[in-house]
Amino acid sequence: YQYFDSYKDMNQITNITFPCADKAEYKDIAVDIIPEYCEGHVSAQIIYNDVSYNVNGMYTTKGFSQESWGYGVNNAKTVEKHKYGNGKNAYFVENNDGHKIVYFVEENILFQMNFNNGTNIKNGDATATREQAEKLLTLFS
Repeated sequence: YQYFDSYKDMNQITNITFPCADKAEYKDIAVDIIPEYCEGHVSAQIIYNDVSYNVNGMYTTKGFSQESWGYGVNNAKTVEKHKYGNGKNAYFVENNDGHKIVYFVEENILFQMNFNNGTNIKNGDATATREQAEKLLTLFS
C-alpha cells in the first residue's frame, strides 16, 4: 500500500481520481494497485458536512466495471436497496453476526462503510449511524 495524507498528493502520484473530490475532503488515504488484475484497493477518510466517514473498497482500472469482479454487492445478503442520486442504488446489508455495511458504487469504485442503526456501537467498529450513511450518499447525488 502507498499512504497519502491528502487527495491532491495521491492524485498527483497515482493519477487515480475519487468521486466528488471537489465537494468533500479525502484524507488518510491508502492505495494498493494490482495491475495484473486491473484492480486495486483503497481506504480513506471522507470529510463531508463536518462529519468524518471511514470507507474502504475496490476500484477497477483500464475501463473494467464492478460486474467484472463477480463478487461484492451481488453476493451480499441485502437488507435494503436504497435509491439515491439519479437512480443509483446503495445496498444496506447485515451479516449473520449483526455486522452492518453499506455498499455503493461511484466511478468504478465499490465503496463499503460500516454503520450502526443507533448510538450503541458494537465492538467499536461502526463508523457512522444509518442516518449519517444516508447523508454521505447525498454527496454523490
